[in-house]
Amino acid sequence: MTAPGQRPPPENDPTSFSDLDRNDVPDAKVSESDTAWALWEEANKPPPDTNFPTTQAPSMPMPLPDGDRRYAPTVPQALLRDTLPSPLKASAQDVTLAQALAEARRNNRVCPQPQAWQKLYEMLPGKRQDGRNWEPAPPMTGTSWGATTSIAKRMCLRDHLEWADRKGCLEAIYAYLKALPESDWYYME
Repeated sequence: MTAPGQRPPPENDPTSFSDLDRNDVPDAKVSESDTAWALWEEANKPPPDTNFPTTQAPSMPMPLPDGDRRYAPTVPQALLRDTLPSPLKASAQDVTLAQALAEARRNNRVCPQPQAWQKLYEMLPGKRQDGRNWEPAPPMTGTSWGATTSIAKRMCLRDHLEWADRKGCLEAIYAYLKALPESDWYYME
């Protein structure tokens, strides 16, 4: 029987079927006995030619590094306020890499203009040359300025700031960046 507005399927359509077409499916036999359970266990045995162990050894937990705060035992929130260290007082002399990176990205900045960037690069201590390559890489100037994407320039400046942080002169570099006028910065397009 079809719903109103529907056409009945053609008689010889191979995709249509009815409940009468299911006569070749055998009826399920229900058996609630020990024999049925034995048949179930027999059907679920591994094939005789496989040599699977019955159980796998549990995995060993990773050894945790001593003193790493990321793996410290957890503390209930109610007790946490008693265990927190007192906040550090920020001083004008302590500049973090995050602060320097934030200053470099302020107002959608990419990097200093080539002349200002070259001055910053000259301030970096411990530069070394290995063959034709410098560590850290020099800033993009000249023809490489126009051929380099803004993201690559920003990453190069990030390398310079990380170098300054490792070499202990981040405060001087940060002060230099803070003193640069906005006209000496290159911005995202």
